[in-house]
Amino acid sequence: MVTIRAVRSAADLPRPIPTPAPPPGARSARLNRLLWASAGPTLVLLVVDWLAVLGCLGSAWAVRGFVLPALDPSFGALYPFGTYLVDLYILLPWTVALAQERLYTRRRLFWDEVRHTTRGTSVATVLAIFLIYATRATTEVSRLLLGSVWVMSLAAIPLARAGTKLVLLRLGWWERRALILGAGAAGREVLEGVRCHHIVG
Repeated sequence: MVTIRAVRSAADLPRPIPTPAPPPGARSARLNRLLWASAGPTLVLLVVDWLAVLGCLGSAWAVRGFVLPALDPSFGALYPFGTYLVDLYILLPWTVALAQERLYTRRRLFWDEVRHTTRGTSVATVLAIFLIYATRATTEVSRLLLGSVWVMSLAAIPLARAGTKLVLLRLGWWERRALILGAGAAGREVLEGVRCHHIVG
């Protein structure tokens, strides 16, 4: 009788409700979101930097090719714009130099980033001049054009990056979770510092 009662009591227990299986595409969608959260902002900044340098090159080419000859006829005509992209290896020196400054792997405050972008653009300009002399393309790319690109990129790249980060922040793509250990005065100071410098995400 004891055994029968035990069996009946176990049978009378409520069975656990099985958890529903996630939809087939839920795991892949979550993986895509994680990949975008980690690599998406980096790719966006990479494209923005390239477009900023391209804009500087286009502006310098337009001023050198149209404005200066109208003011002083001694300035001759320039080659087509595509020639400079080919001679400068599709602006690859700027991409490599900015990546060398770890501008795509670390988040910095604005003025700290300005210091790194200045150094990166300067190294890229020197590297571009070296490539031009190595490939004997000095007759096609003038030093005045490269100097103008360098000067304009000093301001264009950091401003473009700051604006892009604000847009990414509004879209929720620039945020990162942070864990602050401590609830005293030091913890509150760290929290206020994070809130004041929201540009780092």
